[in-house]
Amino acid sequence: MIELPESIIIGKQVNEILTGRTVTGVIPPTHLHKFTFFNDTPAMYQELLVGKRVGYAEGKGIFVDIEFNEDVHLSIFDGINMK
Repeated sequence: MIELPESIIIGKQVNEILTGRTVTGVIPPTHLHKFTFFNDTPAMYQELLVGKRVGYAEGKGIFVDIEFNEDVHLSIFDGINMK
């Protein structure tokens, strides 16, 4: 699980490295387990995120909230690998 200090640092890293960059692809999950949750289907994230620009990120508890253009928001937590 991501702890608060980690989520704050990851949020800062996203802001420093990814702000202004555009998502070019989304790799679907490879290991689904009982703590894997999606709002809709995994395939939908490719359609939702590709072409969006990263705006701002903030660590909140065990989550890192990322804001994209066009009013798209994504909350990530443990097990997500952003590349």
